[in-house]
Amino acid sequence: MKRKKKFPLALKNSTPTHGKTSARKCPSGQRLRGTVAQHSRFGYFVDLADGVTGLLPFANVAADKKDTIKVGSPLDVVIETVDGEKRRISLSCGTIEVKQQASEVQEYLNSQASQVKPMEKTVPQSEFAEALKMALRKKDNQ
Repeated sequence: MKRKKKFPLALKNSTPTHGKTSARKCPSGQRLRGTVAQHSRFGYFVDLADGVTGLLPFANVAADKKDTIKVGSPLDVVIETVDGEKRRISLSCGTIEVKQQASEVQEYLNSQASQVKPMEKTVPQSEFAEALKMALRKKDNQ
């Protein structure tokens, strides 16, 4: 009796992996317009390109944009990270602008603080203040 030999062969083995192609299509830091595909318990899945979907965690959504996100609506996102090994794309929506504004405000405050000179003594001490200091010194020495 002759045995048949089987060789496992699949089309996906002959093409580049999804993670590698999505990393080429969608590099980190790129701004894209996607479509909100699904709402989950930890964020939104956003379709970015044909066959490429990324996750927009709730923590990466700016406060002013949270109420405007609806399934099926277009959404401007920024790619935070692309993990080709795990085939995951992490997105953000509006948080980069918030961080940028916060750093600009902090820079402005730091520049203003460096320009402010400490207040010099302009008020001469009164006789009452001198008498009070003398009384306190006498009390401490006793």
